[in-house]
Amino acid sequence: LSLPSHHPVLIEKYQYFGAVTAMLAVGQLDPAAFTALSQFEWQHRDLSAELPTQGLCLQRSLGDQCNFRLSLHGQTGVLLAEARGSGVILNDRDVGAWRAKSRKAALAAGAAAPERLTPPASIGCGVEGVSFISPAQDLDGPLRCKAFVPTEGGFHPAHPFHTGSGDHVNAGQLFDCAFQLAHLAIGADQPLRCLGGSARFLRFVELDVPFEIALTDRRDEAGTQELDFAFSQLGRDSARISLRVAAA
Repeated sequence: LSLPSHHPVLIEKYQYFGAVTAMLAVGQLDPAAFTALSQFEWQHRDLSAELPTQGLCLQRSLGDQCNFRLSLHGQTGVLLAEARGSGVILNDRDVGAWRAKSRKAALAAGAAAPERLTPPASIGCGVEGVSFISPAQDLDGPLRCKAFVPTEGGFHPAHPFHTGSGDHVNAGQLFDCAFQLAHLAIGADQPLRCLGGSARFLRFVELDVPFEIALTDRRDEAGTQELDFAFSQLGRDSARISLRVAAA
């Protein structure tokens, strides 16, 4: 909660705890079930520094598919942000064995981590923040960078705010990587505000294995910029994330 109210990692946490808690509350999700977010989009309706304290989640589940809409409100009831998304409940497989096999294969590929990471202060993280991305390169084609999220150092308490299962690079960490690269793409000297965005998650990104992020499109509109990013790991498409940002 020390993050700015517009930070994409914060909105992702509200998404996760809002939607999952709602499904648990109405008995549509087994607490032991393994869930995976597949799509998510959001936009801020009020850019004040106020943090959401209450919300409304409308959700619908059919089989192993679930969809939700989430509105986030401040203490006085003002609408701060709206989001919607969809996911899948993985009840058709032995998730532990499946994930262990995938992680073992990724680690065995032996891909090298970036030799150096971008200084945190230059990508909106502050001097005591944590960088996950290498310096950007655009010598051939689109602006791109390598990224690396370690098991040791990628989660709280070693990391100041990222939490999660530790099974894979989670949505919040992917949003953080995209937001960091947005600062490099724009050349922002100061932290940007994220006004909204969208994401499609295609496959799990493994921890301790480098992955690549490429800026695939960029659109300017009325003082804001919308940036599209493609994520891949070991040659396989992993995610697509778009962020709409503006100067803070």
